[in-house]
Amino acid sequence: MSLPELIAEYGGVVYRPRSLRLETHGISEFGLLSKPAQFFMREAMDKYETGYVSYSELYETRWCEKPRILAHYERLDAEQKNEVLGFVALTLHELTHHIDFLTTPFGVNFHAKTCREYINFQAFSQFLLADHKLVPAGFLAYFEDYLIQGGMALPETASRSWEHLRGQVLTFEAWGDGGMVRPRKKRIQPGWGENRNPVQLLGNALHKVTVNGFFLTVGIPHHLDWYLRPLTLFETRAIANSVLWILYLLDQKGSAVEDVRSFLRAFYPKETCPPDYWLIFDLLANLWGYAGFDELLAGGSCNALRQVLMLASGASWYALHAPPPMGPDSGLTSNPVVRLLCFLQSLNAAAKQKLKFESLVAFADQIDGSDLGRQYDCPRVSEILSFCISFLSHHTSMNKTAVRDTELQRHFARIFKIQFDQMKKRITDGYASILSMPEHGNPYFALETDKEADQLLFEYKPSARVEGWFAFRQNLLYKNMDCAKVILGLNEYCCS
Repeated sequence: MSLPELIAEYGGVVYRPRSLRLETHGISEFGLLSKPAQFFMREAMDKYETGYVSYSELYETRWCEKPRILAHYERLDAEQKNEVLGFVALTLHELTHHIDFLTTPFGVNFHAKTCREYINFQAFSQFLLADHKLVPAGFLAYFEDYLIQGGMALPETASRSWEHLRGQVLTFEAWGDGGMVRPRKKRIQPGWGENRNPVQLLGNALHKVTVNGFFLTVGIPHHLDWYLRPLTLFETRAIANSVLWILYLLDQKGSAVEDVRSFLRAFYPKETCPPDYWLIFDLLANLWGYAGFDELLAGGSCNALRQVLMLASGASWYALHAPPPMGPDSGLTSNPVVRLLCFLQSLNAAAKQKLKFESLVAFADQIDGSDLGRQYDCPRVSEILSFCISFLSHHTSMNKTAVRDTELQRHFARIFKIQFDQMKKRITDGYASILSMPEHGNPYFALETDKEADQLLFEYKPSARVEGWFAFRQNLLYKNMDCAKVILGLNEYCCS
């Protein structure tokens, strides 16, 4: 298989955070690789039989510590190197997503909203099924447009039920979850209320925008209809971990940066990535005096690259500690983009003053207690984690009483239990987490027990019903559907 064909195959690999499922086909086998790439991976993993590749086989050999393996790697041509780097990085990329959704306060908010959204679907579907004229042909996320075009209005009780559901739908859409090719331009308004002063950040002026009337973020330079989405934080950390691991495998040898640049160009070309995908890397490259991340890759050292990757991961880790709403006026507190801006502005100020910090954890703690942290409503991390523990206890009880479908109830219960265990484990350590900020980029080696491995690796297989609901949900909200199929789906998943 050629490299372009391999990249196309890897492009079909998707992590589904709601179902905790990694959709893949063949990436755990060698069949997708060219013969030279296959031979190298077999030697690197000391695996010569066919079949499933385990985590230990994939990760436990550091190539640079085996001169024979490193020499074999150097004999590969550029495309073959990209193949093997893609092979080792792909699962790590998706594993980083999986762990981040299960170990961060933002992940707690995401999964709790997913549960409450389903509960609200249960309620609102009754009104749609009672009057089939109200059933839209998909695109339920834009239900108001459907009502206006049809000259229809909801009864008062149905309208209240829709408003409860609509809140979750709009939040997920603003976060970047909607299967959209691009955000809807009409839902992106300039400014944060009356405040239209740009955010000055690492030599850049980022314009403030508000999405869906409530979510504060910043626009992307030269892309008026895009903004920085919270789900981009997950991508930033996954890219950072993958590249840090590649550098670790190669021991930051002279050509390692060039190999990384080739790998990123092959698998994540800027021309096809969303405009916000590389924003955090570009901003942090500016801190090192480069015009952007591309320029750093073209002429920077391994050390500079590692520093930018670690800062990108740490900044996103700080941002993903945005908790679920802690009160009626906690919009800033719960906004991960606001926390990211706070981190980057603090970093910019520290760089100007030539301040040094013992670690990223110490720097994050300092931000929480700073004037800027208070301005952005960033609570102490201990307060956030304690709140998440109580929040999860409440949602565990809610799930038992309000989710009628037994399989979905079990699914949500599993997620909340994992998150509860992780929040409780971290309560004394705060931001410090080898699992979430490994220096070499690979969280696999930070798993401490078999129980944690069962919780945080891709061992869990959701039931067909659970996967069916989330697939139906996505289609119902954001795709065209036959009304009869909408009715069948609502009856199937929301009326059990």
